Amino acid sequence: MIVTEDKARTLWCPMARLIVDSDGSYNRCEVGDSFADARLFVPPSCRCLASGCAMWRWHSEGEATGYCGVAGRPQ
Repeated sequence: MIVTEDKARTLWCPMARLIVDSDGSYNRCEVGDSFADARLFVPPSCRCLASGCAMWRWHSEGEATGYCGVAGRPQ
């Protein structure tokens, strides 16, 4: 997904883990009764760092958009 840095900073980093209890850590936080509710909650410590991350890749020169390089370049 190609996004602006501002939008990226609202998304969950795929490398982030949230420790919820002694049972382990999770890459998502379950909030509310539905998946839609859970998607709205992204703890600050789990958000994308955008260009502050070594995996961030710029989409093209001169554009203020980019993507997470963890999964490779989006089509």
